[in-house]
Amino acid sequence: MTLLILAYLGGVLTILSPCILPVLPFVLSRTGQPFLRSKLPMLAGMALTFAAVSTVASAGGSWVVRANEYGRDGALILLAVFGLSLLMPDLATRLARPVVALGNRLSTGNAGAPASAWGSLVLGIATGMLWTPCAGPILGLVLTGAALNGASISAALALTAYAAGAATSLTAALGIGGRVFALMKRSLGAGEWIRRGLGASVLGGAIAIGAGADTRLLAHLPASGAAWIEQALVGAWHTKSPSPRAADAET
Repeated sequence: MTLLILAYLGGVLTILSPCILPVLPFVLSRTGQPFLRSKLPMLAGMALTFAAVSTVASAGGSWVVRANEYGRDGALILLAVFGLSLLMPDLATRLARPVVALGNRLSTGNAGAPASAWGSLVLGIATGMLWTPCAGPILGLVLTGAALNGASISAALALTAYAAGAATSLTAALGIGGRVFALMKRSLGAGEWIRRGLGASVLGGAIAIGAGADTRLLAHLPASGAAWIEQALVGAWHTKSPSPRAADAET
C-alpha cells in the first residue's frame, strides 16, 4: 500500500514536469465541457491507457514496440483530425466530410451538444498512447520493479496509481483553465477564437509529437523542479521498505 501512495504522489508531481507539456493541449481542449461527461472520461482514458501500455511494455518483446508504434500513429491521426475540426470546422467539413464528422463528434457531440462521454474517452485513450512522462525517482522506482519482476498485478496497480495522480493534478489545471477561458469569453467575447486557438494547439501538438520535435525540445529543458521532493519521498519509503520485492509483498 505504501508503494501505491508513493506512486500516486509521484503522478501528482508530474504537473511540475516539462514532460506534461506535449499533452497539455489535448487535455485543455476539454476546457469548458461538463466534468462528468467530458473531462473525467478523457482523464480516465489517458490514465488507464498509460498504465496498460506501460505494464505490457514491461513484459518486453519486439511485438510490444511495434504495436505501440501503430497505436501512436493512430492516436496522432485521430488527434490531428480533432484539432482540425476545432480550428476550421467549415473548411474541414467541405474537404473531408466523413473524417471531420468524427472530429466534430469527438468535439461537440451531435448537433452542437456537449461532448459525449464516449468521444472524450476515445480522446483520452489517444492521449494516453502519446504521453511519456519523465522518469523521475518515483516513476523510475516503479518501472525498475516492473522490469525486474515482469508484468504483474502489483506493477499494474503502481502504474495506475501514478497515472491517477497525474490525472488528479491535470483536473486542477483544467479547473483553473476553465475559469480563465470563461473570463475571456465574458470580457472579450472571444469564444470562437478560443475554440480555434485550442484547435491550433491540438493540431500543432500532434504534428510536433509526430515529427519528434517534442522529444528534442524536452531534452534541452531542465529536469523537473519537483525531483528533490520525489527523491525525499523515495528515501522515506526506502527507510520503511528497503527493497522493491518487500514493497511488492506489502502491496
